[in-house]
Amino acid sequence: MRASALIMILSSGLCAFLLFYLGSIAKRIGLVDIPDARKQHDQPVPLVGGLAIWGSLITVGLLVPASLGEFRILFFCVFLILITGLLDDYKEIQPTIRIIVQVICGFVLVYFGGSVVTSLGEVFFIAKPYGLGLAAIPFSVIAVVGTINAFNMCDGHDGLAGSLLLIGFGSLTILAVMNGSAYAVMLAIIALTLVPFLIFNLGGIVGKNRQVFLGDAGSMSLGLLAVFFLIELSK
Repeated sequence: MRASALIMILSSGLCAFLLFYLGSIAKRIGLVDIPDARKQHDQPVPLVGGLAIWGSLITVGLLVPASLGEFRILFFCVFLILITGLLDDYKEIQPTIRIIVQVICGFVLVYFGGSVVTSLGEVFFIAKPYGLGLAAIPFSVIAVVGTINAFNMCDGHDGLAGSLLLIGFGSLTILAVMNGSAYAVMLAIIALTLVPFLIFNLGGIVGKNRQVFLGDAGSMSLGLLAVFFLIELSK
């Protein structure tokens, strides 16, 4: 338990460190969100929140005393989404390309990774679980793509996407602990790593000059991570 706590603190601290230094680098290379008539910020804001979060998670993930082999399909999909989002942050790409990549990642995660929604549970006030049968795979792919875009679309107000992700992963951590899930420590690490991002994202503590955004790379990849754990914990 003590080792897990230290890993959580290390991940949070590393994320803060990366946010502090990646922001200035992003401004130099143009990886920023430019203000316009429909945006509230009045200066370019670095789009490095997702990179800092994932840089921290991947680094401290090597310290977690558990096999990461079962996450190889997830990491493959996260890598594709991160690259696509990063390209979109740097120079906007066509929405069709993003959707195609998301569908590919959804199919890979569902078909090869086994992250499948097999039942809708007990609905319509009938005490009988509704199995999806042959519709399970397409339904799961749609769920993955839908969740990715849901977090991406709500990333328009300071702190909104980050707060929703923190609440989501925090709640999943509590549920995982209550059910004795092996994912509890990993979920807690993710939740605590989001805290420094929120501090930088809101800008009230570190100042507007240090403010950062998640970017499409961050919102889409963390949306993918959220739907993965939602499906896995529902099994």
